[in-house]
Amino acid sequence: MEYFESINRTAVIISHKKALTDWLESIDPSAPLEIQKHDGKTIYLLPEEDDDASCERYLKKHWRKIFEQELEDWCTDMDQWPKVMSWEVFNEWFDYEFQSMIFDTLDGSIEKE
Repeated sequence: MEYFESINRTAVIISHKKALTDWLESIDPSAPLEIQKHDGKTIYLLPEEDDDASCERYLKKHWRKIFEQELEDWCTDMDQWPKVMSWEVFNEWFDYEFQSMIFDTLDGSIEKE
């Protein structure tokens, strides 16, 4: 039997919390309609790690880029972004979970944009 190939990455699944939704509504009253169309989750690939503690250490080094990416997806005006961005604020705005089993179901190469 032929199986899908695993890839050498760990995924972190970022989920929006109420703080993000509240911020969106404060800058755009029509945001609730857009939020409803979005599943509220984004997946980022991390280096392959052996345990959640290693993944968390990596995330703690790169949380700001993820925070900014999430904000940019909703609002390109950086003046509207929260003035304080810290690991603590990141945790108020997002939940996260790690997934170590990542399989590629396609034969072609992965293209980055």
